[in-house]
Parts: sequence; structure tokens; C-alpha cells
Amino acid sequence: LAARRAMELSAFNSAARYANAGVELLPNRRRWKDPSKELMLELSSISAEVAGSLSRRRDLERWCEEILCRNELTIYDKLRAYICLIDSMGKNDCPDQAVDLCRVVLENLDCVFTKNQVGRDEEALSE
Repeated sequence: LAARRAMELSAFNSAARYANAGVELLPNRRRWKDPSKELMLELSSISAEVAGSLSRRRDLERWCEEILCRNELTIYDKLRAYICLIDSMGKNDCPDQAVDLCRVVLENLDCVFTKNQVGRDEEALSE
């Protein structure tokens, strides 16, 4: 994908244009259905990541929502969008929200934390 290559080269504006153009070329009603689903997920994920790199918070949130609202996607499919949101929250003075979302994602990945582990982690972060 040209968008991925542009992103690897830190050509974020070009990556955004390529990803958006790719999405526009997909049939509107079938974007999230096979065989377009994987391509749509990749283009949407790249768009969210690029928006984060360009500090375009609204675009980032819109692309993440596009991914996260899809019931047919697995938690693993949604990880890149969650990482973008968590990173954005951390950068925008919302660390508590970032930690809360991170915990929810980790729980959905079947990571279990005991109460003592969480307390120690919070103490370590506050030092």
C-alpha cells in the first residue's frame, strides 16, 4: 500500500491522502465485508495512526470510531485503533482515561490483574 510506505517514510500528509483515496475507491456498502474488509481495516488503521502523528485529534477519533464500532471485528483487529486512542489521551492531558481504556483493552485480551498488582503499578507510576 502506498499509504503504508508513505507513513514509513514519515510522509504523513501523503499517507493520509493515499489512505483516504483508497477508502473512497471501495464500494460504500461493502467496505466492511469480504473481500474488502481487511483492506478497509488497514486503510482505517493507517488513517488513525497518521492523524495521531499529525495531531489531528478529531480525525483520529473519527477513524478509531469507524473501526471500534464494527461488531464483526475482533479485539485483535481493533488493537491499532485502541493504541491510537490511548496514545492520544496520554498526549492530551487525559492520563486517567488512557489508563482506564488500557485496562479495559487488556481485560478484553484476557489479561487478569489482581488488586495488589494494580495498586503497585499505580504507585510505580506516581514515583
